[in-house]
Amino acid sequence: MKRAFLFFLMICFRQLLLGQSLTLKLDSVLHRMHNQYSFDGVVLVAHNSLPLYKKAFGWANRDWNVANTIDTKFRLGSVSKQFIGFIILKLAEAGKLKLDDNVGKYLPEFNSGDKKNITIQNLLTHTSGIFDYTDIPGFNSMVLYPKDSLVKMMASQKSTFQPSIKYGYSNSNFYLLVIIAEKISGEKFEDILKKIILTPARMKNSGLEHNKNILPKRASPYTHDKSEIINGEYIEMDNVAGGIYSTAEDLLLWSLFVQQQFAKSQFLKSAIKPFQLADGTISIYSCGWCLLPEKIMHQGHINGFANHISIDTVNHYTVIILSNNDFKELYVTGEIITSILHGNTDAINSLTQKMSQRQLKDYEGEYVKGKDTVFNKIENGELISYYNNQSLRWKPFAKDEFFCEAFEGNIFFQRDHKNEIISVRNFEDYNWVEYKKVK
Repeated sequence: MKRAFLFFLMICFRQLLLGQSLTLKLDSVLHRMHNQYSFDGVVLVAHNSLPLYKKAFGWANRDWNVANTIDTKFRLGSVSKQFIGFIILKLAEAGKLKLDDNVGKYLPEFNSGDKKNITIQNLLTHTSGIFDYTDIPGFNSMVLYPKDSLVKMMASQKSTFQPSIKYGYSNSNFYLLVIIAEKISGEKFEDILKKIILTPARMKNSGLEHNKNILPKRASPYTHDKSEIINGEYIEMDNVAGGIYSTAEDLLLWSLFVQQQFAKSQFLKSAIKPFQLADGTISIYSCGWCLLPEKIMHQGHINGFANHISIDTVNHYTVIILSNNDFKELYVTGEIITSILHGNTDAINSLTQKMSQRQLKDYEGEYVKGKDTVFNKIENGELISYYNNQSLRWKPFAKDEFFCEAFEGNIFFQRDHKNEIISVRNFEDYNWVEYKKVK
């Protein structure tokens, strides 16, 4: 008995040391992000239901010097899409709709012309071709539009492609899913959200955001004008697809809830899968999630808020990053945290990678995709991409991988069997875009 107790104490002590070590490593990364890249927000890292790290950084409100805390509420932006996707799947599981139903069955405006063959599945996978309503000429994100007016606006726009032919990220898809869920259930989306997700998942600090409502501990949005931090622009939240707010701890409850639901429902498990396009190409977006090897993830950017959630589907780690300061290094931060969780101690140094002029020369050249051309040049010891009269400065992140301080996303260079660069890829709106090197 005494020996067993001592063994138990040794295990607890070892876990304590491991926890302290992880905290120090993550602190090193996140304090650097805060100091160097103005990260303000909350980070929570968990293994199953056990939080391994949770800490708040910077200001929730700069006017009053109110600091972010673990229970600060953040506007989720496109992270809301996974909640909408889950609700649609639960309605389908209950037999209230079918994923191959035509959208026109529920919205008559989509029952003719180039919209008549669009299905619910197309909306869930961004393969509908419906024009993004936020890009419609004259659309004003500060003005409240009646829902039926927005639906007609979307239906009146010419499709960018025929359904299932291509992948094309569009906020219209998930806005329409919200309208369809309301039509089917006869309830407001806010009530559907509470019934299907928030109440069973015990998410007491989450909900649908309305501009007029007082919301305690809501973070204020900020963005950047050159080197100056300024207030984020006003946006009418009732125009937003989902428009959900939450906290880091509530999003951990969501992660646990959705994993449990997938585990016990074969229907849900089989529904969230890559989508095969008409030409056989595989798209890796489904139901508000990007489906990567061994993890699912999504980000959300909206008028100063920048958020990230990823779930390691093999080792059951959840990484949550919530920011109210237009943070541009979400992907990089998430990758470093994931690498540290998997024992890569060198990941901490990813932000300070150095390359010689000779090494950088490998990446110079002209890269082409269709009619688009990118010119990579080395200037003053940096890799710079020139595209459509714009330039982006890239910093080394890992072997053949670079990140940009002013732009959310990394680029990845591909080599052939001779170890020569043949293309560059970037992950654009959860879809791989590749430019071939021509010279």
